[in-house]
Amino acid sequence: MITSQYTAKVKERVVRKFILENKRAPSTLELDYLMRLASEEFATIDQTGFIALDGYQPEFRSISSAEQINLSNQALVDDLAVLEDKTDTLIADLEETFRLFDTSTGRILKKLNKLEMRLNGLLLSNSNADEFIYAISETFDTNELVIADETTASIEAGQVVMGKTTFGVYPLDKIKLSATVSSVNTVLQTSYTNDISTLKSNDGLTYGASVYTKNKKGRTTFILEAELETSAYVSELVITGNGIGLNKPQTYTVLISKDGATYQPTSTVESLFAKQSERVLIGTEIKKIQILFSKEIADTQTSTQNQWVYLFSLDKLEFYTSEYAADLESVIVTGPYEFFTTDGEPLYFTKSVIDGCVIEPPDTSVNFYLSIDGENWKSVGHKSEGNSVVSFAENAGEVSSSFFAAVDDPNSVQVPLSLSRYSTAAAINTYIVSDYADYLNLKSAVVRRNYPGETDFNVFGVSAGWSYSQGKYRTTVYVENPEGMLINFGTTSAYLNGQLVSGLVKFNQGYSVFETGESNYQSLSKRLYSSLSELRLEDALYPFNHKYLIEGIRYSYDFADEKTYLGVDEYFGELLQYVPSEYFHSAPADNYSIYTVEPFDDGLAFLVKVNKQDATWVSELIKPTWTVQNGETNQLYVKAVLKSIDSKHSPLIEHFTLRVI
Repeated sequence: MITSQYTAKVKERVVRKFILENKRAPSTLELDYLMRLASEEFATIDQTGFIALDGYQPEFRSISSAEQINLSNQALVDDLAVLEDKTDTLIADLEETFRLFDTSTGRILKKLNKLEMRLNGLLLSNSNADEFIYAISETFDTNELVIADETTASIEAGQVVMGKTTFGVYPLDKIKLSATVSSVNTVLQTSYTNDISTLKSNDGLTYGASVYTKNKKGRTTFILEAELETSAYVSELVITGNGIGLNKPQTYTVLISKDGATYQPTSTVESLFAKQSERVLIGTEIKKIQILFSKEIADTQTSTQNQWVYLFSLDKLEFYTSEYAADLESVIVTGPYEFFTTDGEPLYFTKSVIDGCVIEPPDTSVNFYLSIDGENWKSVGHKSEGNSVVSFAENAGEVSSSFFAAVDDPNSVQVPLSLSRYSTAAAINTYIVSDYADYLNLKSAVVRRNYPGETDFNVFGVSAGWSYSQGKYRTTVYVENPEGMLINFGTTSAYLNGQLVSGLVKFNQGYSVFETGESNYQSLSKRLYSSLSELRLEDALYPFNHKYLIEGIRYSYDFADEKTYLGVDEYFGELLQYVPSEYFHSAPADNYSIYTVEPFDDGLAFLVKVNKQDATWVSELIKPTWTVQNGETNQLYVKAVLKSIDSKHSPLIEHFTLRVI
């Protein structure tokens, strides 16, 4: 079968010959007949070309023929025309295929980003990272949950910035573009697809670089530089391209230069080039911009197996000169986000936190608020603020609880009559009453074993809150401050989460395990200390008595010297792990690290393992805390307020993740 290009050229020849011979154009029937004859004459034309049929090769000393030479030249012209037509068709097909590929890749990348965030949420729900284990992420790839009537912020390229008072674009024809390559490896060669000028237009063509090296690993950077005709204000840079990362993700860094000679980084340093479009806030007058795309591992290998290729691909650049609504607020409201358990049932959460990927240049801010109805809002911090947890639980633990026995401490262990069959277990005095038994979220429960009381007492031969084994004292500590806290141990040493530490030691927010040796541990009387001399007289280890660096002591109001023993927010023997009732009762009797929850009088009781062979077991305090569900809603709304005092600067929200219990 003759290809369409040669068929068209053969038809052209047939028609031309017919007109020359008959002084008229052929009819449809005549043309069909002539083409059938031609198809037999030119059956191999695709393999040979016209030159094989009409080519003229004069013999030695033969008389030259102008007619034959003209016929041969015409054959060459026809073959070249066909080849050009074929090439144009292939280029068009390739460009169309690439555009379809690029579009599909963009859609797939967005889906992968959503799946990755979903996977992170699922992994979180099956880990012990913290109690906020149910998660939903908002990437702004669509505006599906954006409440337009209440939103004044601008959502562009999957990112949120302040609303704009003016919208401007810097003309790309006044920008000079250049590209270079840098690598820790020896660069063998660099090949480029299309001209760099394609980055100035939205024509579907991409500008790419293939960097060839001898090594698979080694940081390789593709550097794109844009020089403005004259220094000018740029509000944002938008980079559109394909963040190819076959073996390792591609990162990018943006540098700006006001004088064209010295560069300074923007907030975009070693950021993941994951989206089709990445928006970079500039907000100042500049002369040059450098964009550094980097990879640590090559993407592929050549067929000869001796060269490795780093691939970079960009579609277009956009420079904006917009200004924002300074001294005003821009708001975005989204929701409702619906939470479900792993079984697909509605999750009636009690608390929530938000983790926001937010860029806040100087004199800008982003404040988040949460709501269960979209009308009544509660402020929530998105980084290290103190108000990082929002509670929607109207019923506190003390409201939902009662006691087995009227004793002074609700955290004491008891053996109620209905639970007395357990010889190696006991219930905590505090239990959840029937009205709230169906609303307990076990994921939110925290049970602390060997909790210290207001007065001195020993449990199993050591001060309450501590355990002793093989020359080491051990306790679990809790720090509430999101920024953690510092404790100075001087030249003495201890173990924090299994790591040997000394000097100034940071305790991170949350729970940690602390261990110290006998030489750094001394018990003091639990009383008020009114002076440093009084304290030194009793404490031979001062100021590095590890027991009281952790516990703290009681200082009198008139203590005038430096207060060294301030202590952590909480300390206790051990943080217990929940297990189902069946596992709890089949577990070894000396597994004191677990607890379970069992029905009691239509309510719920907390059970722990106890050693009834030691008389001090009744002195041990075990402190549970929990939350109960607020009501019949599993929905959450989010509001973000963006502020700036400078019309040329805006904060930016890339995405956020809601987590609840």
